[in-house]
This record gives sequence, structure tokens and C-alpha cells, in this order.
Amino acid sequence: KPKLVVAIVADQFRYDYLLRFGKEYNSGLRQLLNQGAVFTNARFEHYPTYTAVGHSALLTGAYPGINGIIGNTWYDRESGKLITSASDEKAQLVGGVEGKGASPRNLLVSTIGDEMKIASRGKSKVFGLSLKDYSGILATGHMADAVYWFDGKSGNFVTSSYYQKDLPEWLKAFNGRRVADHYK
Repeated sequence: KPKLVVAIVADQFRYDYLLRFGKEYNSGLRQLLNQGAVFTNARFEHYPTYTAVGHSALLTGAYPGINGIIGNTWYDRESGKLITSASDEKAQLVGGVEGKGASPRNLLVSTIGDEMKIASRGKSKVFGLSLKDYSGILATGHMADAVYWFDGKSGNFVTSSYYQKDLPEWLKAFNGRRVADHYK
């Protein structure tokens, strides 16, 4: 049983960058390259290649027709609305100033994190962190302890009521430092 699974997704970060810029890596990426699993010719053969589709396929192992994430947005026949991959009208945004909540309810299959939760009878800890809601949610799954993402409207890291009713104190303190404001 794995003790730790770390999945890092960097959009548009081609494999050859690992070699091309390898001399620049000195700790985190260097350790992952030296001690982690590195696949030189891995690919998913799915279409479309939108971000949400890729994130959901990567950590579920299922293609769009099976996992339910067929685009970043699509027309939902039941509601008659255009929805996003992680949209959820039942969930509320937690820690932001305005906006709808998000969840993995549109994801029809389990992720690696979900399977770890099942195999450990809930003892595994599963967290997601991302700059976008759907990136964190679709990669982390249904049973995650928490998923946090950056909310550009508030400048805070936020979550969804699907996962938590309130932000933990450590994240409130981090948000209070207004780190993103230094880069305006």
C-alpha cells in the first residue's frame, strides 16, 4: 500500500522540460525525478484535450465517456443550462466573497484518492490544492478531506461546502497575509 501519493499537474509542461531544465532543479523536482516514478512516454488517448477532461482522466484512469467530464463546460439537458465541469448548485463557496460552490458531483467515477480512502477504511488523508476549482476537485475526488483553490475575486484560497463548512484556521491566517496582493 502506498504511504504517500503526490500528483503534480503542470499544464503545458512538456516532458522534455524535465531534461532541458534539469540542472536548474535542486530540491523538490530533483527529488521527485530521482526518487519518484517518471514516465517518458505516457499519454492518454482521449478527446477533447480540455483541462478538466485531462485532470479527471489522469487520476481516475477513465476516459470522458466513462468519467462524465466531457469538457470544461457543456450543455446539460436536464437543467437546460451551460454548466462547468465542477459546478454544483447545491454547494456554496467557502472563504470567498461571492460565487457558486463546486464539487465532484459531475464526476461519475472514483479517483486514486477515493480508492485510497476506501482501501484504508477512511484512514487515508486526501487533500487537493490548485489554482482552479475544477483542477483540484476533479483530480482529488469525492471523498477528499478538503480541496482548496485560489479565488481571483477575493484573493483567497477557498473551498466548497461539499468538503468543509468553514476554512481551517491555518488557511484563514494564510489568506490574511494577502500574499497574492504582493504580485499585483
